[in-house]
Amino acid sequence: MIVWRVGPEQAATWRDLRLEALRLAPEVFDSTHADWSARPLADFEARLIVAPTFVAGDTPDHMLATASWMADLDPHDARRAWLISVYCRPAGRGRGHAQAAIAAVMTDAQAKGMRSIGLNVVRGNAHAFALYARLGFRDTGRTGVTNAHGTPEIEMMRDLDGA
Repeated sequence: MIVWRVGPEQAATWRDLRLEALRLAPEVFDSTHADWSARPLADFEARLIVAPTFVAGDTPDHMLATASWMADLDPHDARRAWLISVYCRPAGRGRGHAQAAIAAVMTDAQAKGMRSIGLNVVRGNAHAFALYARLGFRDTGRTGVTNAHGTPEIEMMRDLDGA
């Protein structure tokens, strides 16, 4: 397995993975396949610039898992990163690809000065919740969190000190 940061030069390959995620798991993303499928490649390139994105795969031309992060989403903590857009293709599930992409995100966020990282996971997505728990994320207990579709979510956090 290899893990790398995806740059704009790989936007076409990453676009395929992103659109697959939005098509096969629409309930877990705020964006929709309809929102992104007609967009030009330049929009995917721009997304890769503003949201550091890491992928894991068996070869550089076959991305199996992706994870991104963003800063400046928490008005109360400028040094909290947010894990976003996590997806793993069925061929990579249970093989550590998603975990590796998320670990790369956490390492990068910490290197950029982030002290903690948060995420939201759809309530009832037991596999994703278990993965995040194994990676040290804990349920914050915050109530009333929903995604753009109104689906209840669980907010999870983890410190990055010593990640």
